[in-house]
Amino acid sequence: MIKSDSITKIAPALVKAQATMGKAHKSADNPFFKSKYADLSSVMDAISESLHNNGLSLTQMPGKVDNGISLTTLLIHESGEYIGCEAVLPMTKCPTAHELGSALTYLRRYSAAAITGLTQQDDDGNDATKAEKRKEKKPVDTMIIEQTLAEAAVSGTGVLQKVWAAQTVEARTAIVETRNDWWMSLKDSAAAA
Repeated sequence: MIKSDSITKIAPALVKAQATMGKAHKSADNPFFKSKYADLSSVMDAISESLHNNGLSLTQMPGKVDNGISLTTLLIHESGEYIGCEAVLPMTKCPTAHELGSALTYLRRYSAAAITGLTQQDDDGNDATKAEKRKEKKPVDTMIIEQTLAEAAVSGTGVLQKVWAAQTVEARTAIVETRNDWWMSLKDSAAAA
């Protein structure tokens, strides 16, 4: 944690801000998992007014670390006091500009929510419960699905994404959990097609 020598003014201001914050609305679609999530705009909409009304400002600065990127997030009080954190995301290859932007947006979203204590709308643990129920279910046989995905990858990323989206959540989860290296390699070969 990063912080000023004193946090006697910022701490009560943050408590007041949290009391008036709403929840981040899950309005963005994740096509790979057929789910919704709170995007950066939803997070910022949920926190900005409450922070401003309590003399607080959020600033986020990207940086580079060995084999990855970092993001320093600071919550600054009008008195000059601050608290902050640094998040690091390892990157195994040199990212394209789009990949770098996506990674930074991801870090910004989670860091802003974490430092302000923001929660997401309807974030009541259902996903964790569903994960437990999935573990209890009969394992999904992914052999035919993997063959279908491999055939789709030859036609490029767009076709692969459509075939992936058409699979059940259980099938996609089984592939990601048991064959993630294969899946990543398949996506790379689709991009090269």
